[in-house]
Amino acid sequence: MRKRLLLSLLTVLCTLGGVKLHAETIELNFGPSTTSDLPTNFATKETNVDFNGYTLTMYQTKWQKSKENSHIAFAKLNGASLSLPSFPGKIITSIAITCQSTTKSKFDLFENGSTTALHQFTFSAMGDKGIQTFNIPEAKQAAGIAYKFVTANTGNQCGIGKITLTLEEAGDPSKTDVELDWGVKEVNVLAGEELKTPALTVTPAEAKDAVVYTSSNEAVAKFVEGNLTLTGFGTTEITAEIKDNETYNNASATYTLTYAKKNPELHFEREVRYGKLGVGVVWEAAKHIGDGNVTYSSSDPEIVAVNETTGQILPEDVKTVGTVTITATASATDTYSEATAKYRIIIEDANAPQIGRETFDFTTENPYGMTTYNTGDTYESEVSSVTSGNVVMSFYGDYRSYKYNSQSTQGDFLTFRKVYNGVTSSFTITVPTDGIIEKITINTVDKFTPSDGTTLATGDGEETGLKVWTPAEGKEFNTITFSNKTTSTIKLKSVTVVWKNKTSDLEIADLSFTQTVYNTTVGVETEVNAVNNPNNVATTYSIDCLNPDEYTLTEADGKLAITVDKVGVYTLRAKSDATDTYLPGIAILRLNVFPQVDFLMNGGPTTPVENFIDLPEGGGNIAFGELPVTVDLYYLDEVSEPAAPAALAELDKNDFNLYDGTPVEFANPGTLHYFMRYADAYDSPIYSLGVKVNGQSSGIENVAAEATDAPVEYFNLQGIRVENPANGLYIRRQGNTASKVIVK
Repeated sequence: MRKRLLLSLLTVLCTLGGVKLHAETIELNFGPSTTSDLPTNFATKETNVDFNGYTLTMYQTKWQKSKENSHIAFAKLNGASLSLPSFPGKIITSIAITCQSTTKSKFDLFENGSTTALHQFTFSAMGDKGIQTFNIPEAKQAAGIAYKFVTANTGNQCGIGKITLTLEEAGDPSKTDVELDWGVKEVNVLAGEELKTPALTVTPAEAKDAVVYTSSNEAVAKFVEGNLTLTGFGTTEITAEIKDNETYNNASATYTLTYAKKNPELHFEREVRYGKLGVGVVWEAAKHIGDGNVTYSSSDPEIVAVNETTGQILPEDVKTVGTVTITATASATDTYSEATAKYRIIIEDANAPQIGRETFDFTTENPYGMTTYNTGDTYESEVSSVTSGNVVMSFYGDYRSYKYNSQSTQGDFLTFRKVYNGVTSSFTITVPTDGIIEKITINTVDKFTPSDGTTLATGDGEETGLKVWTPAEGKEFNTITFSNKTTSTIKLKSVTVVWKNKTSDLEIADLSFTQTVYNTTVGVETEVNAVNNPNNVATTYSIDCLNPDEYTLTEADGKLAITVDKVGVYTLRAKSDATDTYLPGIAILRLNVFPQVDFLMNGGPTTPVENFIDLPEGGGNIAFGELPVTVDLYYLDEVSEPAAPAALAELDKNDFNLYDGTPVEFANPGTLHYFMRYADAYDSPIYSLGVKVNGQSSGIENVAAEATDAPVEYFNLQGIRVENPANGLYIRRQGNTASKVIVK
């Protein structure tokens, strides 16, 4: 019943969720540093020698000394042997040997006194590659057994450089061995979760009362009246142990308990957002699931400022062209850990000269999709260029992201190989064709050679120790290459590029949108005014962050018909290329795309008819179907006639309730108002759904008119204005009068 575990560490406690026995490793090293008085001539009879306190018995063996290959040599003689000592009260569980002979070696392993070999070690090479381990079968293990090596290759002199023994304490045979098994190696508990401790298996079961339980870190968990209780976040070792007593031998089992805070969900929908100077940007609010406070910050408020509390970015917060990183931080709480999320904003202005500052950072692992290496001779093969803003950094030759090793404090960097097979490794910086590079700063101590024939200068001030390139007076470049022409590999950590547009005599294209925000529903066609284009330049339309198959967009008669198939907040972009007369132009607007809403009546799916749900006699309840995790729904119920679109603007959204899945009860006819909020920031219009009970409503179909000569507007049943209604049911509004009509 004894269970023994094999280890190769000096004096360790072995635990694998079961029995734990004291084990140790003894190493007999016959290398060049040996100082024991071993015979240097073959022992012609069995001779006992002391080796570092251990008694060895040698026959036709000797210590063969050399600078690098010292070992116990076995003569070309049948029966040449080396006997190991016995270890009273201990059990040898494994034997490992290192062969240090220059020829093929074979050794038979015997129990002393036995004529039947337990195992044969066979080597065809010398050195560390010749390490072999024999795990002694448990049935053959016993306390105090001594072992003997006998040469099995009498045609060659053989040698052993090192012998490693793994031993365990032997229990008292008069006592009972106990096996303890938790069944697991680790238990992880998150804040707010119930601690479920694993069940300890005790064999034999009657030893259960002798088990003592302890926690290595009572600041994390401790036993109170026999029950394990969490006390704080961290990690502890939970041990069940039987200490040696009159009945049982030592036994123990351990598992690791980790009590940690939950990781909140915090993310932005998009990694990059584009905006326009003077117009603004479709800003992001982080989606957050947790109980921490979320705050926002900008990496450069002089380019784009952000509301610290909401993440909102107003048009006046966009100060100049450039790129910034917006960071959302969720604070740590008693339940959740701190978390951060980031997205980039790129501000453009096609109507003015651009000034840009972009940094390429290679101090992180696997930057820009590259693979980081710490050994070998493999170079980057997938990533040939990277982009930051409007600046491109491309690579040639042998280059890679590199770290000395996983423990290195030097961090990561980008390396460029010396000239190899006639190929020079290099990187090239390119800005837009109408741009000029003003300065490039390279975080490196090595020598890169610029392609313009200049020499990199050593920076000062904030750039002390860095390498700086600036164009020679009177020279202009929109691209330049830096090469490794040294005789060794060189490296860099980052590259910062400062550039600007050339002065231009071209006129402004002056593209703009009259309305800059539109709300729509996924899968529903929405009409948007085409871009204002006073100079009649050729324009194209696209939607940022969507693939072409995720939306349709057609233009006719000064109108855009747009259908988006994916919930989210997007930037519709109108763009014109530069001409002989005009600068390139851009204009943007925001599309808030909300999901379709499904309804349930009394727990089952239902479809509104003419924007009504008809409850049975006595009333019932209405629930909303499942929505994307990024969308929250708010509702307001009242006993009234369904509100027409003219009245919806009068409703205060602060009066609405966050829908938590609880059905809304109606005993009488009324109206269910609702709106959706995407990413805690963007609101849909307020929609209204009429509720009948047994076919009855309040009977009010029209609101009194105040202005019969007001323009007529049409809305679909979700409250979205329709410019040219096709066949179907609509809400017709004129002034403050609204009614349902059928358009044929």
